[in-house]
Amino acid sequence: MGSAALVCLAMNIYFEARGESLKGQKLVAEVTLNRVRSKKWPSTLCEVVHEPYQFSWTINPYQVQDWKAFSTALIVAESAMNNNLNTCVDHYHNFTVEPTWGKNMRVYRVEGNHIFYCSEN
Repeated sequence: MGSAALVCLAMNIYFEARGESLKGQKLVAEVTLNRVRSKKWPSTLCEVVHEPYQFSWTINPYQVQDWKAFSTALIVAESAMNNNLNTCVDHYHNFTVEPTWGKNMRVYRVEGNHIFYCSEN
C-alpha cells in the first residue's frame, strides 16, 4: 500500500476519531483495513474510505484544521498498515446515532464515543 492509501486512512482516522483515544483511533483504522480485506467492500483503502455513505465526513468533505491531530492520525495509520490486525471489527457508529444495521451485529467494544461491531460471529 502506497502513500495515497496512507493519506486516505489517516484522513478517515482524523475526521472520524481525532477526539478519541489512540485505542479508538486504532479501532477506526482496523475497521477500514478489515473492509479492504473483505469481499463485501472495495479492495483499496481509498475506495473503501470514499465509498458513498460509509463514512460521514466524505459526504461533505472537510479540510484538515488541526495538523497536530492529523500527524497523530498519520502515525496511527502507518502503524495499523504495518501490523497484522486480528480483530473482526468492520462497523462502528457514534453514540449520537442508532443505525438499524447495528441490531444485527455483535458489539465488539465501546471505546470513547463509538460502538464498534463485528458483522461476522
